[in-house]
Amino acid sequence: EAVLNGADPSSLGASFGAESLIGIHAMKTDEDSVEFVFYDSQCGLPLFVAPRRRSLQDFRVESLNHGWPSFREPEILEGSISHRLGGEVVSSCPAQPTHP
Repeated sequence: EAVLNGADPSSLGASFGAESLIGIHAMKTDEDSVEFVFYDSQCGLPLFVAPRRRSLQDFRVESLNHGWPSFREPEILEGSISHRLGGEVVSSCPAQPTHP
């Protein structure tokens, strides 16, 4: 796998109406397609790789319908997230100090 820092996450950002997306890198796969790695903006932990087992168009449409990037089970990186009571999904990064 070659990480292509900034190798056109802007095209993904444009598809979501964003100028640029911080914390996302494009990665070329063996199948000659591109997956995007999504990172925690606080600690840099990779959280998700998408799309996996679906097309970029399917990922885009589902995400636009939800109003934010929408990830499926195969796109979650093992150990990267935790589930809280009530269904909240949070990064597994060490706790960050809170501000009053």
